[in-house]
Amino acid sequence: MKTWKLTVRSLLLIVMLVCFCGNMSHAFEQQEDSLILWQSADEQDQDDAEKEYQWRNGWCYCELSDGTLELTGYDENAVSLTKEGAMTIPGTLDGKRVSLVSAEFSGNLKLVTVGFESGITKITGNFSRCNNLVRIVFPETLKELGVATLYGCPSLKEAVLPEGLEKMGDCVFSGCTAMESIWIPESLTRIESYTFEKCSSLKRVVIPDSVTDVFYCAFKECTALEEVYLPSSLNWLDPHTFLETGNAGEKIKVILPSLIAKPKQSWTTIENLDHLCFYVEKDSEMEAYLEQFQNLDIRTYVRDEAFELARAQAAGSIEVEGDRQTEELL
Repeated sequence: MKTWKLTVRSLLLIVMLVCFCGNMSHAFEQQEDSLILWQSADEQDQDDAEKEYQWRNGWCYCELSDGTLELTGYDENAVSLTKEGAMTIPGTLDGKRVSLVSAEFSGNLKLVTVGFESGITKITGNFSRCNNLVRIVFPETLKELGVATLYGCPSLKEAVLPEGLEKMGDCVFSGCTAMESIWIPESLTRIESYTFEKCSSLKRVVIPDSVTDVFYCAFKECTALEEVYLPSSLNWLDPHTFLETGNAGEKIKVILPSLIAKPKQSWTTIENLDHLCFYVEKDSEMEAYLEQFQNLDIRTYVRDEAFELARAQAAGSIEVEGDRQTEELL
């Protein structure tokens, strides 16, 4: 009996030791992971600390690992600005190309026009609340534009985006209340959330065939919006795209191609649906597709040139089925 009790106690002891060792091993693994993460963060801080910041002609910059420069700041009193309020952001400093602009220009009331020299590929700094900024021309080399780049610039009327721009962050033009039109390059594939929110003077938008996704509230509170041209490449149109958009009593013309390749959602879930009128080519696949949805205001046109004409910003008209009147779409 004593031998049996001893055996049981021994087994219990072994089980307890195994569990204890397992828990300790798990805890050590967690601690080791944390240590690795801590080391990674420390190494990153060390890398940042090792950056050498220099000044040239009023611009602060540092060299990146690929040998190009990051423009990190500027001295408002040292950077040359014309009497008309024009600033040109350099594409080279000390003989090296500037690839990244992270400097913050927010709230600079002296800026009226801004241009960039060629070579810059990414802009993460922003010009938000530059209340007197009227025009900005981005470089033809630009590939990426960060979040809220021009947020809350009420005087901005013109923003020139280059063909080749691949990515724009959320809220890029949010609150640009004076902007009436915008050309979207065919290199973009996504219109991010709140991109044109509260652009209350925006009247017409042509979304190019490269765009596959339009995200949450992209055109929210665009109260002057009259026409939107959607591409055949469209994969997702967020139901809140046109939330609180358009003039009271007037419908926004949504001009569709003959076919949208991969529509994922029911079009009847779109918010503000009562303020939208869908134009489709007569006898097209798109017309047949939309017939399955109820409560859509659908009209047809006799040819499918409207989208191409709009992209070219040419004048034109289409004939509407029913009362056969000619509707000016451009």
